[in-house]
Amino acid sequence: MTVRQDLTNWQPRELVLQAQQQSLDVFLSGCDSRFYLLILLDEPNSELATGLLAVEASREGDGLAFRTVVRDLDATMVGGDKFASTGSATALKPVRAWTPSAPTATPERINDRIPPELLRVPCHVLPIRKRADGSFLQHVSVGRARNHDIVLRHRSVSKFHAWFEIQEGSRLLVKDSDSRNHTFVDGQQVANRVELQPGQTVRFGSVEGRICTPESLWKALHA
Repeated sequence: MTVRQDLTNWQPRELVLQAQQQSLDVFLSGCDSRFYLLILLDEPNSELATGLLAVEASREGDGLAFRTVVRDLDATMVGGDKFASTGSATALKPVRAWTPSAPTATPERINDRIPPELLRVPCHVLPIRKRADGSFLQHVSVGRARNHDIVLRHRSVSKFHAWFEIQEGSRLLVKDSDSRNHTFVDGQQVANRVELQPGQTVRFGSVEGRICTPESLWKALHA
């Protein structure tokens, strides 16, 4: 079993090490979500990266591993609730250090394989699931405010930006919450609920990520 040893820019380290050291069956049995979101970081020490890494040391509260809870970064935020961009929202530059492949014609044919170029840039792996003490109980909420399930501390992300919905444990959907800088799937702005497939990219403002499964994550770390 080959293990990649060079993913020093991938976080959280505990999750990455578990995937590297465990067999596929053991790793999958410990996953608490069918879907993961790979957040592309502009740099390892950016505000976005720092916020994602600010996990409670004791992990008390909801009892779930890799809980996304950030320290108070309001003093470093630029502007107010929304990022005052110039021009249209589509002109926002995504936070990424790679160029995703063009999407295929139909979602069913999207390749869940994590591309090798993505393994060379800073990323943060997030399970798409509820926090036990989170708000918006019907959905997995995404936003800059600390009460959301997925907290993205970036000036282009609204306090409540969007939400995910997992239906019947196997269907993943995303919906924008009328955010100023919008939500995009494979580069296309979305308004209504859109079903996502592993391998697709989703962007909140200018924070970009990629949907993957625990299996594809494990395989990428053992390529």
